[in-house]
Amino acid sequence: MAGAETVGLYMSAGEPWVWGRQRDDIVFQDGDIVALEVNARYKGYYGQVCRTAPVGNPSDEKLQIRDAAKAAHDKMLNLVKPGVRPKELYAAGLAVAQEYGFDYSGVRFGHGLGMTIGEGFSITDNDTTVIPEGAYMVMHPLLIRSDIGACGIWGDQLLVRSNGPELLTSD
Repeated sequence: MAGAETVGLYMSAGEPWVWGRQRDDIVFQDGDIVALEVNARYKGYYGQVCRTAPVGNPSDEKLQIRDAAKAAHDKMLNLVKPGVRPKELYAAGLAVAQEYGFDYSGVRFGHGLGMTIGEGFSITDNDTTVIPEGAYMVMHPLLIRSDIGACGIWGDQLLVRSNGPELLTSD
């Protein structure tokens, strides 16, 4: 609405996740849950928001994927502060996902943002970068259930402040 220079939209109702390539074969049906990532660049800087939404009446099993991704995100959010390391955020998010019966999807659980869509660090199991106060970032656990053809993602952009995260996204 403010005049984004570019907007990228990625959606999926299962596998394969669609980053990095265009697909024209996606048809959403009643009972799907749709994982959505929106990337916009405004005045040279990127923003990103990720959500999962139901289409019609998905099964409880599919909704659990969305709920697990959001719960992992919320746990990670509680740990955001200057000095935290991406691998600590990742471990916390993965622990919650595993409590729900999910494992790592092969996609990082977030990253720094800035003049590129992935800048400075990645929320993975091996990134030891110290995240400083004022860092601009997104956290987005992505979980996939190949056996039922569903995936879920939840993510918000935020600033790292001395007293914790400042969310730049609202539901």
